[in-house]
Amino acid sequence: MYKLRHIEGELRRMAHLFKVIIVTGARQVGKTTLVQHVFPHAKIITFDPNEDVYQARQDPAFFFQTQPKPLILDAIQYAPELLPTLKRLVDQDPGYGQYFLTGSHNLQVLKNVAESMAGRVGILNLTPLTTYEISESFSFDTDNEAHPALWLKEYLADPTSLPSKITGTTEQSAVSAIWRGGLPGTLHFPSKSLSRYFSGYFQTYIQRDIRTIADISDLTAFQQFVRIISALTGQEINNTHLGREADIDPRTARNWLRLLQHSYQWQEIVPYSKNAIKQVVSTKTKGYLNDTGLACFLLKIPDESSVLAHPARGALFETLVVNLITTMIHVLGDVAHIYYWRTRNDAEVDLILDHNGALYPIEIKMRATLSNKDLSGLRAFKEANKDKALIKTALVIYAGTECYWLDQETIALPWNAVCKDFAQ
Repeated sequence: MYKLRHIEGELRRMAHLFKVIIVTGARQVGKTTLVQHVFPHAKIITFDPNEDVYQARQDPAFFFQTQPKPLILDAIQYAPELLPTLKRLVDQDPGYGQYFLTGSHNLQVLKNVAESMAGRVGILNLTPLTTYEISESFSFDTDNEAHPALWLKEYLADPTSLPSKITGTTEQSAVSAIWRGGLPGTLHFPSKSLSRYFSGYFQTYIQRDIRTIADISDLTAFQQFVRIISALTGQEINNTHLGREADIDPRTARNWLRLLQHSYQWQEIVPYSKNAIKQVVSTKTKGYLNDTGLACFLLKIPDESSVLAHPARGALFETLVVNLITTMIHVLGDVAHIYYWRTRNDAEVDLILDHNGALYPIEIKMRATLSNKDLSGLRAFKEANKDKALIKTALVIYAGTECYWLDQETIALPWNAVCKDFAQ
């Protein structure tokens, strides 16, 4: 059964603004299903690395002459030969929403298309399902705006109003969300067989995506590298230490991390600094696997009940929440820059959102109840910043069910909080 996606409204809007729309994202996050659902009358053609479908790669001009518009070109990364011809065609036709391209890695898709068709192409990134999509806890209004008015939107607009806007939570528990992840294929997969799904997913990812975008002679070593990375989700990444663990040099470790990013399996955020140049050139990053279900598989967590006993449970919960927040930021139009903060004395705030020059600190705790100790990092951050007026009300996102004030400057927020707009 199809699940509504947050970016449906934005996809419809882009079809009236751009000639070509690219929907990118990890393997099997539902890119093609999304485009087909939003544009059911568009023909779809799926490319393959081994077969030249419709002889498109051999004769792109003839291929486009024989295909109607609008046209969905699925897995376009396997047919880069089409892109020069596609550029010429859209330059000659003033119409919008002509072609929809999907791809599971961006080295070829974004570089070749976005650079050659600047101003003609709109790009959307589809992430794994969020708890709101899984629980069907939102709809679309007449302006195609997704509801609930995501708590992040309310938080950035008026942090102090957030407790009055939260009416409850989705039915999904944090443990279930961590273990199953958000890949659509897992929704109706039996729990006892879920590892088989992820095993097939991981092998296909290595054999098809990685082989397509990189020349890696030892795929076994790369698989081991990904397993090591899964154990580092939610942590600062040191390329030298990472290379030592994986028995590869630091430069290879960095390149392989970039491959994971380009195939949408990994994301990184940089440390916050008042010096914008330091933010750009910083060698420190904090990394997150983009699906916690895959992370659990790679960490060999056998079932849902084992998540709480695993030493990585806190990092996995942080990964879940960070992925949710980055998705919401994208849905809302990239309204904030995201950082983390850490001192040499290990004082830390998990996330710092920079929105219109104001700072929104967020701590993430996998606990059902919170205490005064959970505020230490937030207090240290405020003490370290001279311009305290820029720091807005902080959040502690946790695994409980109530939204309330922890103190005069901090709100406790359930990770899966539902806003009032949807309840109305």
